Amino acid sequence: MKRSNEIPIVAGIFAVALSWFLFHAIIWAINGSVIDAGRLVGPDSYMRLVRVEELLNGTGWFNDVIARANAPYGDQLHWTRPFDVLLITVATPLAPFLGWKAAIYWAGALTAPFLQIITALLFGWAIFP
Repeated sequence: MKRSNEIPIVAGIFAVALSWFLFHAIIWAINGSVIDAGRLVGPDSYMRLVRVEELLNGTGWFNDVIARANAPYGDQLHWTRPFDVLLITVATPLAPFLGWKAAIYWAGALTAPFLQIITALLFGWAIFP
């Protein structure tokens, strides 16, 4: 019988899921939950939401300057728009119930952990062979 040194897929998925859960448990213990404390991790998270809010308020697609940062000059952000579109897509069904500002916040709070776990699983899948 041939013995394989490969880790079974289920064990790999379990390890990724457990690591993801522990990471978020530590963040929750240090920073508080986005649900009860209402805080995202780091200022970049909020700058992204401000950028999305400004896009919804009519800022040009290619305008990468946030006027509220580094007043009166503004601050140029290097982020691209596809993630902004994802946040708007998630926020759109929430907006009639919560309003745009809260819908964008919850879209950011819900989208990031989901993308983290998907990325980790895809990374594991890519290196498995």
